[in-house]
Amino acid sequence: MTVEEKRQQKKERIAKIRQVLTTLTPEQREQKLANLNRIVTVEGHVLSSYNTCAIYTQAGETVITIVGGYQQWKKAGRQVQKGEQGFFIFVPTNKKEDEENESDERTTYTTASVFDITQTKKIIEGEKK
Repeated sequence: MTVEEKRQQKKERIAKIRQVLTTLTPEQREQKLANLNRIVTVEGHVLSSYNTCAIYTQAGETVITIVGGYQQWKKAGRQVQKGEQGFFIFVPTNKKEDEENESDERTTYTTASVFDITQTKKIIEGEKK
């Protein structure tokens, strides 16, 4: 698969996730979450209802418990297993509209990949990666 094909595949996955999430009202998201496990990051933060729904949209029936990015898992002493596909979440970024006016900041969102703890294994000292 070429880089361009991978990029297109990622765009299509994100578009599907956004389509599902934009049809849900905040009340519907909360109602859906009442029947699902809340997801926590490896650092102990509870994911927003929006990102929790985003992960469950991708995971289907799989139960997700603790998630983290590749580097977060590495810092926690765990390695993402080869071949695992991450789940996209939406991460806020602040963009300045005008470099001279700092109060002109707006929040935009980008995507990041996170992996469930079941997609990782403990790093053992001396083991080849």
